[in-house]
Order: sequence, then C-alpha cells, then structure tokens
Amino acid sequence: MQLGKVRLVFVADEISVELQRIVEFLNQQMSPAQVLAVEIKQYVGQGLKTLVPKVIGKTKNISPPPSEKKQWNASTFMKEVETKYNPKAAHVASLILEWATIQTLQIQWGTGRSHGSFVPKFYYQGKNRTFFRVWSNATVEICAYEPPFNLEDHKAELLTRFKSVVGTSISINPYCWYIPFSALNDEIVLKQFLEVLGWAISEIKLS
Repeated sequence: MQLGKVRLVFVADEISVELQRIVEFLNQQMSPAQVLAVEIKQYVGQGLKTLVPKVIGKTKNISPPPSEKKQWNASTFMKEVETKYNPKAAHVASLILEWATIQTLQIQWGTGRSHGSFVPKFYYQGKNRTFFRVWSNATVEICAYEPPFNLEDHKAELLTRFKSVVGTSISINPYCWYIPFSALNDEIVLKQFLEVLGWAISEIKLS
C-alpha cells in the first residue's frame, strides 16, 4: 500500500472456471492493481491433515508472458469459434460484432493465449466503459458494475430483461453473468438480446 498499489485476493477451497475468468478480467482492467485467487485444498489421512494452496493470477494460465500472448482479430476469432464449435456459433459472434460496430462501439481484441475475446467499449465522461465481453469459448460475459447497475434494483431489472430473452440459459455469479451462443441461435432471440444490450448502454450513458 506504500506504493499506492492494491491487491485483491479471493480465497476458497475450490476456484471455479468462472472465478478464474473474473480474476483474469479484473487483472486486465485494474492495472496496476493485482487480483489473485487462492485455492486451498485439504487432504486428510492417517491422522494427518494437510492444506495445499494454489495461487491463480500469477500463473501462465492467467497472466502469460507478453511473448506468449496471442493478438486476436476478427478472422482468427471467428475461425476459432467455428472450428471448436460450429458455424452457427461463429454466425452469432459475427452478428454481435456487426451490431457493436454499427453502434460505433470501439472494439478491443484480446491477447489471451488459449481463449480469444473482443470487448466493445464506449467512451463516456472521460473514460472507456466496458459492459460486456465476447469469448471464443462461445460465451457472452456481462459484467454489470457501471452505474446505474452498481445499484441492486437496477441490476435486478437488467437481469430480469436478460432472463426474459434467454431464460435459464444465463449463468449467474456475484460478479458477472454468462450467456452461451447456443441460447442466441434464433434470430429473434438474438435481436432481443442486442436490444437489451443497447438499452443497458443507454442507461449507463444517462446515469
């Protein structure tokens, strides 16, 4: 703290994939702050109990050296999605990217070694705002922490709107929500989903 740096640490007996993604996302967004997750496994046997910690956030999986990072773009991203999943998933990703471009959002491509991503950003009140991220593992990540969605009633309304479109397909944790591309295959559903995204961005700009 003497250097003005902040370290945020999550501790649990098991660190989920979703939390690992959050740690990676926060590390990218909160520089020079450091975000870590500590997984502590307990092993018991023959009258002995051992605690084995594993730190996530300093590992290559989360923060690979710059030389090992991969700069993604539209071509490599779509090819990755189509190869690992199917043409429908790639089509969903391309339509989201097209929509974001039409909305004049600034597209920032990720540098993940194993997973590609793009983040549509918008500039508001002197800051580049991030609301959602699209991953090459065929998932849209919604992180509703920008005002007014830092307030529980507004966040609840936003979640209700997403649920009305994709139903139980949305995966919820305390920090971010995840929607699979498979829930957006239908053109009408995708259109409604993009309308919710557009509404949310408008609400942020009005806050």
